[in-house]
Amino acid sequence: MITVNINIPDTDPFVLTQNDYIKGFNLLYEVDSDIEKIYSAISANELNLTLINKGSVFSLENTESPLYGNIKNGTELEVFEVLSGEPISRGKFYIVDYDAPLNAMGSSFSIRAVDRLQSILNKDVSLEQVVSSLSMYDYFLQIFLSLGLTGEDLLIDEDLKQIFLNFSIFNGKKMAEILNSCCIASDCMVFVDSVGRINIKEKRMVGTPVKHFTTSNIVSLDISKSLTYDYNLLKLGYVAANISENMELLSCTLQCPAGDYSFKDLELSKDNVYDIDNIMVRSSSGVVITGCSYSQALLTLDVNNPATEEVNLDVVVIGRTIETATAYITTRNEEDIAVNGDKSLDITSESVQDVNYAKSLSAIYWERLNDHIPYITLKTRSNSLQFMPCMIVDVKEPVKAKLDYLGYIHSVKYEWFGGDAFSVDIGIKTAKEVESDE
Repeated sequence: MITVNINIPDTDPFVLTQNDYIKGFNLLYEVDSDIEKIYSAISANELNLTLINKGSVFSLENTESPLYGNIKNGTELEVFEVLSGEPISRGKFYIVDYDAPLNAMGSSFSIRAVDRLQSILNKDVSLEQVVSSLSMYDYFLQIFLSLGLTGEDLLIDEDLKQIFLNFSIFNGKKMAEILNSCCIASDCMVFVDSVGRINIKEKRMVGTPVKHFTTSNIVSLDISKSLTYDYNLLKLGYVAANISENMELLSCTLQCPAGDYSFKDLELSKDNVYDIDNIMVRSSSGVVITGCSYSQALLTLDVNNPATEEVNLDVVVIGRTIETATAYITTRNEEDIAVNGDKSLDITSESVQDVNYAKSLSAIYWERLNDHIPYITLKTRSNSLQFMPCMIVDVKEPVKAKLDYLGYIHSVKYEWFGGDAFSVDIGIKTAKEVESDE
């Protein structure tokens, strides 16, 4: 049994069930947005509901409804699965689209909601100072903490402490761009689990299967598309980053009021500012600097003007930046290129900043690119939400596909439009068996 709580501030949740209000239910979990990519692209989980407007409870103009004013973007929905009489949370989602009627009674309508990651992806990254010799673990932590999240909101793979950036540079970027760059560099996935934590997990999955698919529970199986990978050239772009010599970062004239004053967010003329060596000010009244702070692109300057009136203040800022240049590691299948010409896959991340690490990462992607069956999709049926992302499974179909496959669940979509079971579409990518100690 599935229930969905509409969480309303300062009152009890309004509960939807498969027996009451819910006409259709579609729940998608996925660890990235494209099963065919050899690296992860960030995606949010999604809930779609088709609801019956029983008693006009969802009518937007029904002021007597307990939901009045709460069918709107941003309202929280929480999915529960009732097992042995106990509700188990299967994720929180936030309304982004709906077509609820104004006053029609008995009509059906739809609601679309996404998890907390979606709202994060479109945000600007908070500008911080450049940090050198930073682990990918700490880089992810820095990014999410800058958005107001806490350590309890995150589950970061400890192995990411072994991957280092020379410099944390994310000036002027959107969160989606930064996270996708980090995923390429660390070969990891970023997704939200069923209890609402943001997971940052290595993509190289190893384990023993906990679920099994055979001819008895597979409704349909497709491996045909996964066999069409035909790239014969991989170009992995990385960034060579170095600290520049001192240079002028700002030269301007400001109107400085009398007394103490703070010039906030002065825009520096260069990106990726590493440090500030000197700030020179000149005025007719002897304005002095009382403090300053800066990020990769902005400067806040605190001053004191001893005069009783506003004066012109000339400001010159000298400092260093991080200079970057893109280079490439290229891997080629010369025999195939001779026959079929170049079929290139280009991947670039400015979070890859070391040539030796770029070579090892390129080898991982090249091996994945040449995997005979890198992914499969199948359809099954289930009376519960028993399949979850990153779960290790095996698929054995010896007759038609002649398949014996170990993988992890990359995506799973549950659909219900009546009846006793969900229709389940599952995408699976390759995993490796736990190595024996013998």
